[in-house]
This record gives sequence, C-alpha cells and structure tokens, in this order.
Amino acid sequence: MHQRLSEKISHYLPGNKKDELADFLSALSHDYQSSEAELQSLRFALEEKINQAQSTDQDAERRISQLENVEKELKQTVSLISATLETSQEGVLVIGDDNKPLVSNDNFVNMWNLNQEWINSSSGRDIYEIVRVQLKQPSLLLEHLREVEVPSCAVLKEYLLKDGRIIESYVIHHIDAGMVWRFRDITEAKKQEEVIRFQAHHDALTNLPNRTLFGDRLSHALRKILRTDGKLSVFYLDLDGFKTINDSLGHMVGDELLVQVAKRLSDVLRDDDTVGRMGGDEFTVLLEDIEGHADVVRLAERVIEVFRTPFVLDGQELYITTSIGISVYPGDGQTEELLLRNADIAMYKAKDQGRNNYHFFTSSLERLAKHRLSLETMLRNAVKNEEFELYYQPVLTLGNGVEMASLSGFEALLRWETKDQGFIGPDTFIPVAESTGMILPLGEWVLNAACRQARVWVDMGFSDIKIAINLSAKQFQQANIFDMILSAIREAGIGFHNVALEITESMVMQNVHGSIEILSRLREKGISISMDDFGTGYSSLNYLKTLPIDILKIDRTFVKDVTESKDDRAIASSIITLGHNLDMRIVAEGVETPEQRDFLSEQGCDMVQGYYFGKPLPAKEAIAPFVNQ
Repeated sequence: MHQRLSEKISHYLPGNKKDELADFLSALSHDYQSSEAELQSLRFALEEKINQAQSTDQDAERRISQLENVEKELKQTVSLISATLETSQEGVLVIGDDNKPLVSNDNFVNMWNLNQEWINSSSGRDIYEIVRVQLKQPSLLLEHLREVEVPSCAVLKEYLLKDGRIIESYVIHHIDAGMVWRFRDITEAKKQEEVIRFQAHHDALTNLPNRTLFGDRLSHALRKILRTDGKLSVFYLDLDGFKTINDSLGHMVGDELLVQVAKRLSDVLRDDDTVGRMGGDEFTVLLEDIEGHADVVRLAERVIEVFRTPFVLDGQELYITTSIGISVYPGDGQTEELLLRNADIAMYKAKDQGRNNYHFFTSSLERLAKHRLSLETMLRNAVKNEEFELYYQPVLTLGNGVEMASLSGFEALLRWETKDQGFIGPDTFIPVAESTGMILPLGEWVLNAACRQARVWVDMGFSDIKIAINLSAKQFQQANIFDMILSAIREAGIGFHNVALEITESMVMQNVHGSIEILSRLREKGISISMDDFGTGYSSLNYLKTLPIDILKIDRTFVKDVTESKDDRAIASSIITLGHNLDMRIVAEGVETPEQRDFLSEQGCDMVQGYYFGKPLPAKEAIAPFVNQ
C-alpha cells in the first residue's frame, strides 16, 4: 500500500522532492508496521486476559458449587447430629472452655428439670449448681468436676437424686469441645439388677435367704466372731409330716404352708438372726451374739412353741410340728460346712426321738452319722448286687382245740447278711433305705421274689397258701403301686387270693382318702389287706370302720405279757372283739409260749405267728415241717 501511495505522490512532485518523500514514507511505513505489531500484541494480550477471566469465572462457579455442596453436607450433618441428640436416650450437655453452654438436648433439659432458654442464657457454673442441688450427695459433683480439669480425662459416675432416681454420668474434657457430659437414667436398670441379685440369693417361694446367701452370712459371722471371741449357733429345721400335707391337700397348699412357716420363724426370732430355706421343707437359722447354752435353748423352745398354733390353709386348720438340730460354735465346728452338717445330724436325732423337739449335736452323733453313711454305701451296693434274702415265718390258723393248728401261710421277711458284718437287722437298714429312697427298688424286689416263692409252694400242692408281703410307706405312695402289685402276681402265675398285703396305721393316716381308694381296688381283685401292728397308732379307731381291711394283726407288745398283765389281756381281748364285729380276722404276733397260745385261742383269735410255731427261715426250711402233714 505504501508503494502505490509513493508512486502516486511522486507523479506530482518535483524530482528534487521525491527522495525526501521516499524517506518520509519509509519512516511512515515503519511506524505503521510497528503500530500494527503492537496492536497485534495488544490484541493477543487482550484475548489472553479474556481467556483468563473466563477461566477464573469457571473456577469461581466451581468453587461456589463446591461450597454449596459443603454447606449442604454440613447442614445434613448438623441435622443428623441434632436428630441423634434429640432421639438419644441420654441427656447431652457440652460446655466450652469459656464456660458457655454449646450444645444440649431435650433429654438433658427434662432429666434435670431445666429450661432450654435458661440454659442458652446461663453459664456452665449456673447449670452445675442446678444439677448439684438435686443430688442426694451434692458434693459428689464438685469432686467429679475437679477430676476432669485435665484435658482428655474421662470419669464415669453414678448419682442418687433426692427424688430416688439414679443417674449415670460420663464426662470427658475434650481438647477442642470442652466438657462433654452424657447422662443416663439407670433407675429401672438398677431395680432390675436388684431383682436379679435378690432372686439369685433368696428363695423364690418364701423370699428367705437361700442356701447360698445363708452360707455367705454364716461365713461372714464366723470371720467377725474371730475378732470378738463370741459364740453363735445354727439351727437345722425339718417339718414333721409335711409330705402328708403335700400329698393329701396338694402342692399349692403345701407351698402356702411353707410361706406361713417362713413368716412365723422370721417373726419369732431376733432382728439380727438369719432365717434361710435350704429347699423342700428344710429351714436353717443363724443365731449370732449368743451368750451361752440358755440363750440357744430359749430360742429353740420359742420356735417349737410357735408351731403349736394351727396354720389356716385352704379354709381349714392344720397342725404341724418341727424337729430341730442344733450346733454351736466353736465346740461343734468352726467352719460353715461343719456347723451345718452337724446341725443336720442333730436334727435326724430329734426326729428319731419322737419329733416336735430339738437336739444338740454331740460327738456320739457324729460317730452314728459316719456309721449311717457307711451303712448307706453298703446298702446301695447290696441293692445293686441283690445281696438280700427272704425268710418266711409261718402263720397258723387256730382250731377248736388248743393243740390243733393248720398252716395258713407265711409272712415274707427281708434279711441281709454281709461278708464283713454278718446279719444286719431290718430295724437297722430299713430306716436307711427309707430315707435314701432305696426302699423302692428293694420293695419291688421283695414283692416279686415273694410271689415267685408262692408259685413254688402252690406247685407243691399248697394251693390256698397266702404270702403276707409288707409294703413300705414310700412304696405305698407310688402312683403305679396298683399296677406293680398286679404285675408281680400275674408274672408269678399265682392267684390274687395267694397274696396278703401288710400295711401300717401310719401309712394309711398319711393320706386316708387315697389309701382307701387304692386298698379298695386291690381288695376287689381278691387280694387280702392286713393292718400290721394294730394298736400302736393314733387314729385307728376313727378310720377302722371305713378302711377296706380283712385282717388285724395284734402287735407283739400286747401279746408279750398277756398272761401276766391284766391291761394287756383286756387290750388283746378288745381288739379281737372289735375286729370280729367289723368282720375281720385276727392274727396275733409274737406268740412264744403255750400259755399265750391258749389265752388267744380262748378269746377267739383266728391266727397266730411267733417263735412258738416257727422262726423266720429260708424258704426250703420254712416249708419243710408242713410238707408231709
């Protein structure tokens, strides 16, 4: 463009001016080019600035978007935290290092009977003061505050409030947040813990201390007494005849009786004494701070006396007694185990002496207990190994003349001969078998063995022979006793008329109505029912007319002196007359002389047994005198 302009101008200028014009135009062209380059550079710079500005705007938009997202997340977090705080079962309070409340939830406000607006306008000290005055022990809060003055220190405590609530507190001095408190109402949880703790150490029925708690208290009393050189005593009680009440009136009545017994024992003893229930109808008493023997006797007699008043159960009055065994520290033992064991031993002695009394432990009782334990072990092995044998004593029917008597049957009598100690009498081992429950398998063995022996004698021609089998009290109380008896008879292949079951008055009196039912069913089958040891019980005349009895057996105690004692003659004669008037046959036990036989025959006694006619012998020897008659 400059070249064309120069040519146009040169056409009109003189020649001497053309060179100047060329220089000018060249300079002008150079300036123009420089300006153009600078303009281009400015254009580039402007575009760069524009691009940078656009980029900055994009970054700003992006950062704004990020900040909006962060703000949204923060709001969500705050909302979540707020919701968490408000739905939490705990009360939450956060107090900053400047002593200003930062955070609290409604549970905290309600727990401490506060106001949220008041909290927002108050200091931490104000809040602590309101909390403190509600505590049963206000000083505890101040102590705990001092414990958490150091950052990162945490404390867990429990507070008892004046209104009875229990509040658990967890506080931590957080470096950033300040004091962070969490409160939890644990009143119900504590109540449940207490219930569980009580149930673990108390009898569920009577609420008395159970075996575990009683043992703990006895151990504690023994540790305490070592420092005081005092004395204490332990009673072991067992209710007399409780099983009879349970069986006849039901377990609900039995339970109510135990509850009433527990209350009477607790009421009659001193406040510092401990009454416990070991289980069943067994109770224990711990007597602390006794001065001597007289104190123990007085308290034992007080316990015996409290049972003289009848118990009212299910609308009726019932009488029950107790047997008490007594051990005294330190003479009868210096440990929990020994004192309880020896009191238990003494209790059994009280029962043996007639019940409804108490007995102190003695060293001789310990020897008897050890002997009893040894006997129990031997008895268990004997039952397992079938070491027993049945002996048979003849029962004879008296004829018209005193010399005439015929075999009616035999009474099966259990005998036990050991390798080391020889014969052990029934009076020794039967009570042990009764108390341990071994009488049940032993009684079943006797029943089956006697029936099998009867079959042998029936096959020998003694078709009408009658085997008298004694039933134990526990055996008679079995629910399946009826089926057990019938099964033994049928398996032996004998008739029902070949069996007579001997029971005692005391067995029947334990459950009169139940006894009548089972005896009636047995009698309907043709089995004879015999009442053994008649006259030695306490209720026979009241129920004799209603009991399904075929045979009365006069106890040997009334036969022994019948020829010398006017009273015994009168009793024996009265029993014979009474039995005949009730259509019963009479058997006299323990006949050992011809004079006794003659008197009984004259009085019309139907049958006799005793050493005069034959001793108990093994089966072959017992039947031998009658085989060729």
